[in-house]
Amino acid sequence: MDKISFSAKTKREICHGTPLSSIDRHCRIAELAAVLLTSAEVSAKAIILETENIWLAKRFWQLLSMDFNIRCGINILRRSHRKLIGLTVYGGAAIEKVLNAAGMAKPGETGINRSRIGPLLVNSFCCRRAFIRGAFLSCGSLTHPKSAYHTEFVTVNKNVGDEIKWLLEEFGLNPKTTVRNDRYVVYFKDSGEIADVLNITGAHLALMEFENSKILKEVNNEINRIANCEASNANKTAEAAVRQTEDILLISEKMGLGKLPPHLREAAEIKLDNPEISMKDIGLMMEPPVGKSGINHRFRKISGIAEGLRGNS
Repeated sequence: MDKISFSAKTKREICHGTPLSSIDRHCRIAELAAVLLTSAEVSAKAIILETENIWLAKRFWQLLSMDFNIRCGINILRRSHRKLIGLTVYGGAAIEKVLNAAGMAKPGETGINRSRIGPLLVNSFCCRRAFIRGAFLSCGSLTHPKSAYHTEFVTVNKNVGDEIKWLLEEFGLNPKTTVRNDRYVVYFKDSGEIADVLNITGAHLALMEFENSKILKEVNNEINRIANCEASNANKTAEAAVRQTEDILLISEKMGLGKLPPHLREAAEIKLDNPEISMKDIGLMMEPPVGKSGINHRFRKISGIAEGLRGNS
C-alpha cells in the first residue's frame, strides 16, 4: 500500500477527529459552503464533486445527508490516469435547498453566487473556523516540514481566494497570495502561522508531528551550523600554522633565526619544533610563559619580517 502524504494524512485526521455529529448545524453548513465554493461544480440542476480524497468524498456525502437528507450518486472516474471519486446531486428542489442554506442563491434571481461567501455563514468565530476547515479539506495542501514550510489554499476564483485570505486574517494570520497556472493561491511559509492553520482546522496530531519535525530540523540545522563553523575555524587554524612555518623557514634561510630579537627567536624555534601545537601552547612553553594575545603579537612581527624579505627577493 502506498504511503499517504502528510497533507492527506492531515485531512484524514481532520475528518476523523472532528466528526460532524459533534458540531452545530450552522458550522456544518459553513463547511459545506467552503467545499461548494472551492471544489464543486454547481448549477441549478446539479452539484458535482470530483476528488481523489476519499475522506473529503465521505465528508461531503455526510454533510448533504445529515442536514438535507440528500443521497449523492457515487461513481469511480478516470481522469488522465487519476482515479477520482465522483459525487453528484440532481434535482432542482434539493439543490435549491442546499444553495439557499449555503448562501449561494442570489435573492430574487435565478443565478448562483460562485464567488462570495454568504455573509451570514461566517458571522461567528466557530463558523469561520468551520469554513477554513472545509476549504483546507477541499482545496488545501500541506508540505511535510522535513522538506519545507509551506501550506496553501488553491482556488480558480480570485474572489473566493480573497475571502479565504480575509478569514485567515481574522485569526491574526498574515497569508500571502500569488497566481499559479491561472489559479489563485493563498499560502503560508512561516512555520508558526502554519501551526496556527493546523490548530484552526482541528488537526492536532498533525500539529504535534509538525512541531516535532520542526524542532528536529532546527536542532539538525544548529548542529550543522556548529560543525561547519568548527570546520571553518579548523581550516583557518591549519592555514595559519602552515603560513607561520613558511615564514619562519624563509627567515631562517634568508637571514638566520639568530638575527631575530630573542623573544621572536624563541617563539619561532618552538613553532618549528612543534608545528602542530596551538598559539596558547606555544605561549605556555615560553620562558616566562606568554598569553595568547602576546604570542599572536609575536607571530605578527615574524610575519611582517618574512613579508619584508619576500619583497626584497
